[in-house]
Amino acid sequence: VAEAEKKAKDQKEEDYRNYPTITYKTLELEIAESDVEVKKAELELVKEEANKPRNEQKVNQAKAKVESKKAEATRLENIKTDRKKAEEEAKVKAKPKKRTKRGALGEPATPDKKENDAKSSDSSVGEETLPSPSLKPGKKVAEAEKKVEEAEKKAKAQKEEDRRNYPTNTYKTLELEIAESDVKVKEAELELVKEEANESRNEEKIKQAKAKVESKQAEATRLEKIKTDRKKAEEEAKRKAAEEDKVKEKPAEQPQPAPAPQPEKPAPKPENPAEQPKAEKPADQQAEE
Repeated sequence: VAEAEKKAKDQKEEDYRNYPTITYKTLELEIAESDVEVKKAELELVKEEANKPRNEQKVNQAKAKVESKKAEATRLENIKTDRKKAEEEAKVKAKPKKRTKRGALGEPATPDKKENDAKSSDSSVGEETLPSPSLKPGKKVAEAEKKVEEAEKKAKAQKEEDRRNYPTNTYKTLELEIAESDVKVKEAELELVKEEANESRNEEKIKQAKAKVESKQAEATRLEKIKTDRKKAEEEAKRKAAEEDKVKEKPAEQPQPAPAPQPEKPAPKPENPAEQPKAEKPADQQAEE
């Protein structure tokens, strides 16, 4: 348990260093924390089995808890494995192709998928999209129903796109979670519109419907915030990687060799040198002259 807790603490600190603006847990941290839960459940089981007198009911409960925690840990590990496979498949697909922008929902994604997802997200997700109060009750319901249908269509298209891009995935992508969350928002809004359109208006049911709308909108907003934070973290990671590449590419400055010593110039000759005494001629030359 102590070892698992230490690992989880280290992972949390590492995530904080790498993604300081993040507001959600990374998959690695979820796995580490899940391992802590498994170890705690196993410790609880060992203690129950060591108890005297042995309580079989408590032992069975502890065993069930261990199995439950292990199942969750396995689920997270499978997500990690599937994600790794999906990333490897995406890299293989991306190699022969040039980077191109992604189209509308339902079209195959390109290597720019994550970047474009952030740009192409539905701005209405998490926001109030109730019909105009000036509309008649019948038209309000029809408009709300149309919005539910549109949201369901988007969620279906996203699901098909994810299946094409990540055929081995066993978990929902963030984009699909956002699309499905938007469907729930629209369904809650439709429920509220119907309650408000009822002739025998029930204020209690209307309050409940409003609370449900707010709850679904809060969840949609939470998912959108995760997406925004993830995009920021990716951009920060790209920026750091680019800076590191620049440092690697820049050649180390070579020390400049010291200039070679120049030979000293001879002293300039005087313009009017003093006349030097002539050497005396030999005696025989003098006699000849």
